Amino acid sequence: MRIEVARVAAALLQQRRGEFMRDVSLPLSVRGMISVHLESAWIPGFWSVAIRAVKPSSERYLDFPIGFAEDGTSWYFPSRQWWLAHAQASHPPDGSGCDADVHTRFLASDGSVHEFDYAAVLVDGKLKVLGHNDFAAECFFWQHAFVASEARP
Repeated sequence: MRIEVARVAAALLQQRRGEFMRDVSLPLSVRGMISVHLESAWIPGFWSVAIRAVKPSSERYLDFPIGFAEDGTSWYFPSRQWWLAHAQASHPPDGSGCDADVHTRFLASDGSVHEFDYAAVLVDGKLKVLGHNDFAAECFFWQHAFVASEARP
């Protein structure tokens, strides 16, 4: 599926990245988790993360518009509150771990809670809505990039 990226998205994405990295009220582990998600090295051609609230009560976790997909859905950058909740639930205990099942529970259409759809916006203008296999790949990356490096002397 393709997405028409909002004109303001690129500038706001860079602005938010800087704000998060300078925000000393966020624990360093959470700032690191956000930074790694904004790179998403495990997704070839990654440009940005985008979410879509599935439930009206979840709309408060949306920040600025990323774009409008060809299926008529609007996609947004996650808010600061969303990142904090994501760190606690999906990357316990403090943004440093990774749990693919929790990602799936909250961020996939077949998840038991399904509060958001979670997608990668690719540099070629495609929107890839992520699911369990994608979250498992993320956690595999996380395990090898972070947990394994902590175990080394």
